[in-house]
Amino acid sequence: MGWVDKLLAARDDRTAENLGDAYMKGDEGLSKNYTKAKDMYEKAIEFGSIEAIYKLADCYKEGLGVNKDISKVISLYEEAGRKGYVNGYATLEIMYEFGSDGVPQDKEKAKEYKRKKCEINPQICQ
Repeated sequence: MGWVDKLLAARDDRTAENLGDAYMKGDEGLSKNYTKAKDMYEKAIEFGSIEAIYKLADCYKEGLGVNKDISKVISLYEEAGRKGYVNGYATLEIMYEFGSDGVPQDKEKAKEYKRKKCEINPQICQ
């Protein structure tokens, strides 16, 4: 069993997420490998990480280790937001506000995501 497997055996979401980050950047003695990064984010989600949901959405948005898939991106960002990760809704707000990353501009959807974002963290909306 390699050291990565030993770390994953603890089923710690933060450890799996950090390994995903290391694979994404080619850091901590690991070679850059987007597919392994995606796999680590999926493990982190399985272990309970909410932030890893957002990072997995980024993989689908940029096509890193997976094919680009805008419907998957939207679904994952929404899931992150529903679970309390404000950046999920904030990113969707921006995407719809400006019509970016393959999402058509839709000011009403942008307002809805802003409302949801503000429900999670009212301080950022003052």
